[in-house]
Amino acid sequence: MDSQLLAAMIRELRRFGHDLRPRSEQFERQLASARSIIRSLDQMALLQRATRVDDQVFIISQLQDFAYYDADSGAIRDIAEWCVRQWLRLLQQNPEGVDVLQGLYCTTPSAVSRRLIQT
Repeated sequence: MDSQLLAAMIRELRRFGHDLRPRSEQFERQLASARSIIRSLDQMALLQRATRVDDQVFIISQLQDFAYYDADSGAIRDIAEWCVRQWLRLLQQNPEGVDVLQGLYCTTPSAVSRRLIQT
């Protein structure tokens, strides 16, 4: 069951657009979806396991990208703070994980773009 839910979350996150306008209908749908994904992840404790690190990195990265979708207006605070907590937890489990360290560094869409270009 957890793997099916995880696959559904990943599919949903892949649909997230990066050219959002604040308070648009698309933005509000994605905001509700992001918060729902976070609640589900917290309840199923998937991110507490030391397995599926690639999936964890993808999920946290996508949510972080969404939290910082507009660098000029700051972040969606609750989602951004959740991402930082998850990066720190993942860093404890994988202290030499390059993806994890890059995730902690990337807090804006432009930083994410730099990360993608470098890898």
